[in-house]
Amino acid sequence: MKPISFLTEEEIQKLQEAEASSNKEQKKTAEQIEAIYTAGQNILVSASAGSGKTFVMAERILDQLARGVEISQLFISTFTVKAATELKERLEKKSANKSKKPMMSISNNTWDASWQICQTRPSEPWTPSHKNSSVNMAT
Repeated sequence: MKPISFLTEEEIQKLQEAEASSNKEQKKTAEQIEAIYTAGQNILVSASAGSGKTFVMAERILDQLARGVEISQLFISTFTVKAATELKERLEKKSANKSKKPMMSISNNTWDASWQICQTRPSEPWTPSHKNSSVNMAT
């Protein structure tokens, strides 16, 4: 599938203006919209508790997938198990709402492998804990 072009700065600005004038109870901030729809860049989401970091990450991942980017091409990282679990649950819920087949069902090995890597000490080599792990390790 060929990736769909990302939004231009003008399109992002229009989204920001539309969101600001909407009647939604919880509106996306201009910064959240920019982080979700900015094209072809790595982003670092750093903000205080309860500010919408997980929301932004979930929306950006879903937007990337909708544009044809494969999940295997995304590097997604959080600093806590709680945040990773919440992100996974949100993605599963939102993908189930948008399509009949669950997007995240194929990636449980990826989540498991990511957790194992995070638990490995830098001096220890990482190896999958189960034989069916399919991890793409760049050399």
